[in-house]
Amino acid sequence: MAQTPSIESVKTVYFWPMRHSLDQYLAEQLSTEGMFQVVVDPKIADAIITERIDAPFLKAMDELFPTAVPAAPPSQESAASPETPSSVEDGLPSRPANRPLGQPAGTVFLVHSASRRVLWSTFIDQKDVLPKNLHRQARSVVGRLKREAFPRE
Repeated sequence: MAQTPSIESVKTVYFWPMRHSLDQYLAEQLSTEGMFQVVVDPKIADAIITERIDAPFLKAMDELFPTAVPAAPPSQESAASPETPSSVEDGLPSRPANRPLGQPAGTVFLVHSASRRVLWSTFIDQKDVLPKNLHRQARSVVGRLKREAFPRE
């Protein structure tokens, strides 16, 4: 059985682009704190920091980090069966596109790249997007992450 990933197992992070360039401010703060190594190639990252965990994000993750389980070819029996509901594709029920009505603002997620598990998340109020405030917000997010991920330091 695979071990559940933890924040402590993360050494390298990649930043998914965020609104108002918050990813740049967060990368600067994380680099300053030295908690994780910030990488510019998502394929070598242990985790991704993003403001979205929706269907397009998952699709991009699947392209960057393909899972080891190959899709099983459909059996002749199930393909010919009229009882198979049209909402089932590849053995999984279909679901609507996971798209919010508006743009996300203020959520930050640390997603383990191999397992796709959210290891940590937080929310910040992004009403004021002036650079000095984005810098302050990034400092706040990194401070929360540091307190929760490395409580003894």
